[in-house]
Amino acid sequence: MSKVRVLTITLMLCCSFFTYGQTKVDLNGKWIVTVKQPTDDKPVEYSIEAEIKQIGTNIIGVFNFDLNRIPVDFQQENMKNNQSQLINFTGTIANGLLRLDYQNEDPEIPQFGSGLLSIKSARHLSGRFLGFGPETREIVSGDMTFDRK
Repeated sequence: MSKVRVLTITLMLCCSFFTYGQTKVDLNGKWIVTVKQPTDDKPVEYSIEAEIKQIGTNIIGVFNFDLNRIPVDFQQENMKNNQSQLINFTGTIANGLLRLDYQNEDPEIPQFGSGLLSIKSARHLSGRFLGFGPETREIVSGDMTFDRK
């Protein structure tokens, strides 16, 4: 067997072992998500709850926007009539990252976007999001951290 072929096989085994270890993280459960979002006036920070169900490297989940956790002056007009707002998300785990896409479960509320989070541990994720804000009707972005509840 040539040296190139041995090196290629060795690299493939190392990469598959590394990826195998990366996908073994268990993200199932409840999380507190801290969101830091810049605005025209001042940066806003709030926390929401998330629940994740993981199936292999795929996840499904829901963000629960409890109005008690969101600053009153930042609450969306459509949220003021409800106790909470649910936003569904799906995602994929690969290479130590969680990629997710989210959308408000109420089809009347145009709120959707994507996030990319680094899996620091099975208890902490951090990254950024980019989406469409229903109140501003503009593109919004910010930082997100997930901490296991």
